Amino acid sequence: MFCIIPDTDLAYYTDTCDLDLDFSSTKVLKFPRGKRNKHNRRRALDILCAWDTETSRINIDGHDHSFTWLSQFQLGLGMPVLLLRDMESTADFFKSLANAVPEYAKLVIYVHNLSYEFQFLAGVYNFQPEEVFAPKARKVLKCSMYDGALEFRCSWYLTNMSLREACIQYDTPHKKIDDFNYDEIRYPWSILTNKDIHYSINDCYCTTEIVDYLLRTNDDDLMSIPATNTGYVRRDMKHNTQSYREYLKLQSLKPTYEVFKLLDQAFRGGNTHANWLYTGEIIENVESYDRSSSYPDSQVNDQYPVTPFEEDTNHTITHLVSLINSGKACLFEITFTDITQKPGVYFSYISESKCRDVESPLRDNGRITYAHKLTTTLTDIDFRIINADYDFKAVKIHRLYTSRYGRASKGLIALNREYYIRKTQLKDVPGEEVYYLKSKNRLNSAYGMSAQSPLKRRPIFVDGKFIPDDSLTDEELFQQGNASAVLPYQWGVWTTAHARYHLQVLLWKVGDAAVYWDTDSVKFIADPENPIDLSDINDYYSSRSKDNNACADDRKGSTHYMGVYEKEHTYSRFTSLGAKKYAYEYADSPGTCYCTISGVVKRRGNDTNINGRELYEGGGLETFAACASPHHHFTFKDAGGTSSIYNDEADLTIQIGSHTLHITRNVVVEPSEYTLGIGKDYYRFLLQHKI
Repeated sequence: MFCIIPDTDLAYYTDTCDLDLDFSSTKVLKFPRGKRNKHNRRRALDILCAWDTETSRINIDGHDHSFTWLSQFQLGLGMPVLLLRDMESTADFFKSLANAVPEYAKLVIYVHNLSYEFQFLAGVYNFQPEEVFAPKARKVLKCSMYDGALEFRCSWYLTNMSLREACIQYDTPHKKIDDFNYDEIRYPWSILTNKDIHYSINDCYCTTEIVDYLLRTNDDDLMSIPATNTGYVRRDMKHNTQSYREYLKLQSLKPTYEVFKLLDQAFRGGNTHANWLYTGEIIENVESYDRSSSYPDSQVNDQYPVTPFEEDTNHTITHLVSLINSGKACLFEITFTDITQKPGVYFSYISESKCRDVESPLRDNGRITYAHKLTTTLTDIDFRIINADYDFKAVKIHRLYTSRYGRASKGLIALNREYYIRKTQLKDVPGEEVYYLKSKNRLNSAYGMSAQSPLKRRPIFVDGKFIPDDSLTDEELFQQGNASAVLPYQWGVWTTAHARYHLQVLLWKVGDAAVYWDTDSVKFIADPENPIDLSDINDYYSSRSKDNNACADDRKGSTHYMGVYEKEHTYSRFTSLGAKKYAYEYADSPGTCYCTISGVVKRRGNDTNINGRELYEGGGLETFAACASPHHHFTFKDAGGTSSIYNDEADLTIQIGSHTLHITRNVVVEPSEYTLGIGKDYYRFLLQHKI
């Protein structure tokens, strides 16, 4: 092993004893107030560490495997980076490191995308179930070794950004290096160039600098820093809920298990779809409007269930409509018979994935335009949209719960308002980039906190495998998660429902001119002779934001309001193939095709739109639009995404020349391809309706 001293010649170490592993005089951080963990009494040493690996891929008997040819460890911010050439050496080093940590302390080590490195680490260390915490299978948030002496944390969960993006956003001294040949096979015995070495150690510098930035700007240390990005918002929310009365009110609103099951069925995200009238068509002069801070606006300005849900046994449609018209918040399971979209309505709302017992459906790319029968769970807000856009012959209500409408808690409103005002005031202000970014990220995360399901069945890591934890029933898990939830789950359900309704208001306004919509934006055909006037809609949204102090002036003195529709782009030409699949051109760059496709990365490195140009070289918008036919397709050979092959049982020893290579548990990450097109079911729908 050897160590690199930044910006100097290489200095080599032959043994770990060359490193100073004496932590006896190192400061040990205190537990934050009220955060002492009775199961783990170790406190973090005040040293910021990072670990990373470099791997190569090899094919053995027709199967791809990967192995580490370098492992990098940084013991302290700005300190030299220790390099080890294989996982066995890494395991020996970590054991020496753990032995040096006092029994009352732990060394915290950050890894950007711990889920990847964990796969290799688990090949040389026998992790016990209590040492691994993973929200989902193979998604490792943190893990520990040697009775908690070493604690690995994932900095990706902390930032929700790639290492490259986080370095740019936080303006760290070191930036992610892109100029590196990943396809070249390097072995643990390969002679490394200075370029190889500096690329490798740079990731450790980046990781510690990112975490150091978050520690400094949030007045944290390694004991108080949250594990995830949403943790900051949870903490702010708890601080904002200073009134014990408000705290008790929030506790009383948490749903029962029976109500939660209905809420979970009713929960739905943003409304993203395309108007089938224009699928595969190239449309000229398309305008795009985005709704400012849609989810925060809903949480600040809309009404929410503010009393515990109560069951209502009157299941007639007349009674339901009267409840909705009288302003009750309603949650119910309902069966529609012979439900069909009204004539002239082209924005299908009912998602088949949210329905059960669907009979004889007609689908518009996953949305129901007709069904002989279907059962779904709705809020009163969803019912208003369906009642406006669909006809139905009969309904049967199975379960019905009601609550009184009112404003969300003062703490949640103040949180969203504070983040929004700071973001608006600090945007483009020199020297305030750090605080602008913090407010922007937290504004986006406030909704995520409210929409976290209290029922989470996390996997456990047993004998090298992630398996479901069946030790508790669903109801027991729900009770456990519900008790620790900051907000009642129904507020997350209602947030997205309100946002969908506000989006629908604009869709109703533009009618069949709408070509595409996604969560908080609508793209529609502009008519210069009869322009669509949004002033009435925006007057309403700006008025209520002004009344609730949900507005702020930017550095130029312009006032911005939550919830208003703001004009973004005008596309000279536009085409779509359905949700998350559209392409466009701008008037000032005719012939240059840009595209947004789920599964195809828009930006890579310094190439601002590699896949847009790739498509343009294949024919541009015409090629894109032609993919509405099953006889045409366009394949992105390098879509920017990846797929993973997990080799959990690997234990191979192969001879390469005079060297022996030992391959243990590993994961192979391969670049993904993406073939642009539409499904057969959607194509049949288009054939039936566009003739």
